[in-house]
Amino acid sequence: MGTTDGPADGSRPGRTPGILVADDDAAVLAVLEVTLARHGFAVQTAPSGADAVEVFRDGPDRFDLVLLDVRMPGLDGPQTLAAIRQMEPRVRAVFMAAGAGKYTRSELLDRGALCVLSKPLANLDDIAALLWNLAQPASPADFRARP
Repeated sequence: MGTTDGPADGSRPGRTPGILVADDDAAVLAVLEVTLARHGFAVQTAPSGADAVEVFRDGPDRFDLVLLDVRMPGLDGPQTLAAIRQMEPRVRAVFMAAGAGKYTRSELLDRGALCVLSKPLANLDDIAALLWNLAQPASPADFRARP
């Protein structure tokens, strides 16, 4: 599990959004960690669903968004999101899926995902911009203060 804080050069206005990324593919995890940090996120990674649940449990207020691979051994993405939602029902989530698997895109959205990204991930800069927008508070009531 890794942590990367976003740039301190003020390249993104406002507070730094926190994102938890879970994927069992180490290469995907590494590329997302570097890309998202470069775009101003405070990134925490987890190599499995179970690890993601533990990372979230250790500091749920750090995360504005969770990005979960759908197909992981042990807890898959939807199961991971269900466990995280037991701690924080309002957490925003995005799934990544390499194929149909056992869940349809519609089922993933019905489970509360804001969107489903197709793998392999193309144009990471566009994905980072989309995730940045999804991580922003929808209203003042949705804002969770950071320490």
